Amino acid sequence: MGIFDFLKSRKTTSELNTITRYDPPSVDPNSAAFNPNELSERDQLVLILISKTSISSPYTLMMRLDRCDFPGNPKNNLSQLVNNHLLYVAEANGFGHPVKYAVTKQGEEFIKNHIDQAKIIEHIKKMQNPDFMLELVQSIFDRMIKTSKENIVIPIAPDSSKWTGKNFEFLITGDLEITAENHDEIMTPNSFEWTKIQKDNWPYYQVGQDEFSYSWEPPGIQMTFNDDITFQKAKNIADEIMENIKKTGQFAELVILESGKIYKF
Repeated sequence: MGIFDFLKSRKTTSELNTITRYDPPSVDPNSAAFNPNELSERDQLVLILISKTSISSPYTLMMRLDRCDFPGNPKNNLSQLVNNHLLYVAEANGFGHPVKYAVTKQGEEFIKNHIDQAKIIEHIKKMQNPDFMLELVQSIFDRMIKTSKENIVIPIAPDSSKWTGKNFEFLITGDLEITAENHDEIMTPNSFEWTKIQKDNWPYYQVGQDEFSYSWEPPGIQMTFNDDITFQKAKNIADEIMENIKKTGQFAELVILESGKIYKF
C-alpha cells in the first residue's frame, strides 16, 4: 500500500483517521531468544533513539537519520527490531501502517545488558554529517551511565551493638589443618580464661558465664554461642582465635552470619 491507499480503501474518512493503540506484546522468553550479535550498529542506534528520545514515529526517525546520513530509511532496522521482539507497534493508522513504535521489556533488557556503545559511536562518526547525532547519542549514553551509578545500592551493615548470641553465629573459612592435638591451643582465646566441658557428648568452651562450641560444616568451621553472650564479647573471642590461626601460617576469614537469614557459599 502506498500514498494512494486512501483511493483504494473502502473505509470512511473517520475510520482512516482513527489511531489504533496496542499494548506491549506478551512474549515467551524462550521462543523470543536471539543472538544479540545479530543486531547491526544501525539497528542498535534505532533502538536507542526510540527508547531514550521522543522519536517514535517512522517518519520522524527517517527525518533524523536523513539529516546525518542520507538516505536514512530505517524500514529494515525497524523490521529487524520488531522481529526480534525488541520493538512493537504501539499505534497504527486506519490503513494499518505503524505511526508509533515503542520498546518492549526485552528491548529494555537488551539496552541494559548488551548495547554496544562504542560501536554505535564509531558507526555515527562514519556518517555524512555526524555532529548532531553524535552529540545526541553521546548525551544519552552519559545519562545512562550516570543513572546506572545512582542506582547502585550500597548494603547497610546491620546494627550489631545490641545483638546477643541468639542473633548471630560465626563461620571460619579457609583451607585449614587443625589437628586434635593442637585444637584447644589454637581454637581458644588467649586473654579469656576458659574451661572445656562436655554437654550432650559435645565439647563446649566456657568463658565466664558464657560458652561457645564448634562444628565442621562444608563452608567452614561454624562457631556458635549461648543466647545471652554479647556480640562484642563473642567477636573479641573470635578475633583472638583468628590471630592464633594466622600465627600457624594459615589464612582464614571470619564471616559474621545473622540468624534467620539464608546464605549461599
